This record gives sequence, structure tokens and C-alpha cells, in this order.
Amino acid sequence: MSVGTLSELTGKISDALYESVPSWLRVAFFAEPVARLLYIGETPPEGAMAKPESVLTTRGQVRGHKVVDVLVPTALLLARTIRMPATSKINRKALAELDLLRRTPFALDEVYWTLGANTDRNADTYTQWVAKRSDIVSFRSALATHGFRVRRFLIAGHPSASVLADFTADIAPHAKLQRRINYGAAGVIVLALLSVWLQPAWQARTEMARQTEAVTALFEEAVALRSEIEALKRVDDERTQFVNSFIRRDRVVDALRQLSVALPDHVWASDMSIASGEITLSGETSQSAADLVLALTEANLSYVPALTGPVSRTAEGKERFGLVFRPQEVRQ
Repeated sequence: MSVGTLSELTGKISDALYESVPSWLRVAFFAEPVARLLYIGETPPEGAMAKPESVLTTRGQVRGHKVVDVLVPTALLLARTIRMPATSKINRKALAELDLLRRTPFALDEVYWTLGANTDRNADTYTQWVAKRSDIVSFRSALATHGFRVRRFLIAGHPSASVLADFTADIAPHAKLQRRINYGAAGVIVLALLSVWLQPAWQARTEMARQTEAVTALFEEAVALRSEIEALKRVDDERTQFVNSFIRRDRVVDALRQLSVALPDHVWASDMSIASGEITLSGETSQSAADLVLALTEANLSYVPALTGPVSRTAEGKERFGLVFRPQEVRQ
């Protein structure tokens, strides 16, 4: 799609949107004065106002009260055909002004003009409607004597698009200020509505930040408590080990009693020592030293017996041995 076609389409959309705005809203918000269409020299639609062409040149006796948009007959205007390439609306206006200056004896301050619709899309042909300013001033003055205040002069047959001259500022001199006030009020209302709409989000954001802060603090507290728990657990383990070392260790008296009961009568103990929780026993037996170790193992002592070295035989035929008793491992 070319730039000119896109611009033309945008212009048509904007004109359609403007026309779709209710007239009461234009009056209330845009401070646009209310005006009725006044048909000149043609049969109007039912209910519309119409006057002969003479109303533009003759004087009446009524002061202007009715605000109107006058549809000027095309016979009273200069129609020029302009060919120009497809371009934007702003460039099209500039090209039409340049063509008016180059091909007519008029200066821009001497005429009112407007560019009509494209009459031939393939040839990019436009109609330029031109009227002398003096004629428009004369028409407006004559209409005022007939009780009409002219807001706009429009081209007959193109009432919505082709505005030849616009005198809205004269009809409503304070409209610009009123529009600014309305724009400001509308902006304030929109901001107020946005603030009401976004207030839950702002509150949620603040609450979320507060909750995040609280969660972070609780996380740090949990980490600190975890460290304290680990330290207390280590202290408790050390205390348990310390208590168990007293509760579960075998006393020497108990060990001697167990050995005295467990050793059979054919065993003669000659030497016994206790060191590092182990009991070392040396002696003689008239029977087998290996059988003695087996018998002590089956006696279910708190110590596990084992030979410390080779067994020797004495002159009396007895076996000399060395035994070591190690504490049994306590199963948790």
C-alpha cells in the first residue's frame, strides 16, 4: 500500500469517527457551536432550511441569530482540476497551493479554497474549489441581515468533507479555552479512574514487598536456628558419649569376676594386666589352649578372647598361652 493511499484511508477513518460523535458531545465537550445546514438555491431534504441564491446578495432586516452551515452552490465557485501523484494529505495540500499560485492570478490571502475528493482514482485527479474572500465576506454579511450567523461555508454536494471557510472561532471565541478545560478535566478523570483501577495492584505490590521482607527475615532466622540446633546436637552427642563412657564401661571388679567364673579349673593364671580397656592374661592349662579360647568365646563374656601368640609346652606337659580380652562392640 502506497503512502498516499494509506494517508487517504487514515483521513477517511478520522472523518468517519468525527461524524460518528453525537452532536451533543461535540457541543458539550469540544465546545462546538450547534449549527443547522442551510441549503442555497436547491431543494433540501425534508425538514431542512433552504433559501434562494438571492439571500447571498440582498440585504434583509433581521439580525443574525440562527447559527448555520451554508451549502454554497458550485455555480458560485471556481472549480479547478488538479492532477498530482499519490501522496499524503499534507503534501497534497501543499501541491494544491503551489498549483493555485502558479496557474491562477490569485494570492493565497485573496481566496478561500478546499480540495475535493479524488474524481478518478487511476489518474489521481482532484477538484479544487476556489472562492474570493471578498465574495465570502459579502455572503456572510448578507446572511447576517437575514438572521443567519455563518459557522462554515461548505461545498454543495460534499457537506461533510469539503469545508470552504470556517468561522467557528468568531461564533464561539472562548471555545478553545473551554476545550482545554474539558481536556484537563477529562485527563484528571482518566487519571483518577486509573488510580482507582491500579490501587489494588499498588496495594498488592506493597503487601508483596512486605511479605518478601518477612519471609527473608524468617529464612535468616531459620538458618540461625539451624546452626544453633546443630551446635546443640553436637553438645548433646558429646554429653551422651561422655555418659555412656561411664555407664556402659565394664569395671575391673566385674571383669575379674567374669573371668574367674568363666575360666575352668584346669587353667592356672600366672599374670594379668589391664591397659586401654583390654585385659591380657598369661597362664597354663592341662588341656588345649585353643579349646580354652573356644570355651571362653561361647561363655558370652563382655570381652572377646584371642591368643596373643604361639602356645608353648612346659616340662610337665601343660600348654602355656597368652590371651587378650577386647571389649565387645556395642550395637546401636
